[in-house]
Amino acid sequence: MASRHENVAQLYRSNLEAFVDFAFRELHPGSKPTWHWYLDVIVDRVDAVLKGRSKRLVINAPPRTLKTLIANLALIAMYIGRNPQKQVLLITGHPPLTSELMKKLARLMGSARYRSIFPNLELRFAGTTIQTPFGGGLRTATVGQQLSGHGADLVVVDDPLSPSHAKDGKACMEVNAWFEAEVIQRLNNRAEGAIVLVMQRVGDRDLAGYLQYGSHEFEYLVLPSIATSDEKWLLADGSCRRRQRGQVLDAATEGPEQQMELWKQLGSYVYATQYLQCKAGTSDGPRQFRWQPRGDDWTPENWSRKGGLGRVTLDSMILHLAFGHPPPQRLGWVDHPPFRSNEEWEAAARVMVRRQREEWGNGGPPGAV
Repeated sequence: MASRHENVAQLYRSNLEAFVDFAFRELHPGSKPTWHWYLDVIVDRVDAVLKGRSKRLVINAPPRTLKTLIANLALIAMYIGRNPQKQVLLITGHPPLTSELMKKLARLMGSARYRSIFPNLELRFAGTTIQTPFGGGLRTATVGQQLSGHGADLVVVDDPLSPSHAKDGKACMEVNAWFEAEVIQRLNNRAEGAIVLVMQRVGDRDLAGYLQYGSHEFEYLVLPSIATSDEKWLLADGSCRRRQRGQVLDAATEGPEQQMELWKQLGSYVYATQYLQCKAGTSDGPRQFRWQPRGDDWTPENWSRKGGLGRVTLDSMILHLAFGHPPPQRLGWVDHPPFRSNEEWEAAARVMVRRQREEWGNGGPPGAV
């Protein structure tokens, strides 16, 4: 009959949620994690990677949601413990983050309790690597580093782009191109190997945004600080987690008022990217003209030349999608059928827009040009 100690060790080896609780307590002695509904969803998706059901996963969530603990530290520690012959590659955007994560992994995987969970696993810690006696282990790398000659069965990428470079189009393109050239090629088996990207969004051209529209099929778990639409998350055990539009991630400790204050402190761009995960966009919408036909006839000859030069602001989209304000209205419509050409009509539209801006001030009316 198995002892209580053996039963507990088996629970930690087989159950990711229990192992996350263990890892948190090991890294934060005297504390225990506060469990929220969204942690069930993150654990479910990461557990699918551990069990081989998911090969490509992107997790986007705001800071301080335990995403790195679950999808990085606990995943790596449990993966190596279960598969000491497998190779793991951990990639970050800058060396200080790599050093911080390695210290936490060394503290977690070097602890007596971890060794009691995986008693046959002897680990050797050497700088930024962890080696097992079975040929597996962990290596680390920084974005931009050449990775040739080293393969991996699991690749974990954590915050590959600094927020300070989010608006630098060249920096974003370099990270995305490096990922294509170096990371995808490092899998020992592309069909069986797994890649996990865990990050808060920092811009629409960051790596998560690039992969969403690229040729690689990644599963996305996107958790904005406030739901911008109704959410329904199905879990492997058949249960479901739901969140309605306008609800925050942690209703017990904060509400929309606290999120509104955070928005004011951070500014629209940082809040829209790092907290709303680009769900409300990342910038003002483009200026555009609209034409409306007379009746159902959409031929150019039947255009009423009613339209406008309008722009929807990022602030208005945040107010609408995250805080439930009415949808932004495009103002500046001009209806002048006598105009003989598009150029004449567009010139008149610009005059009206300028007058509206003068009337409302430089900022224009809410949600308009």
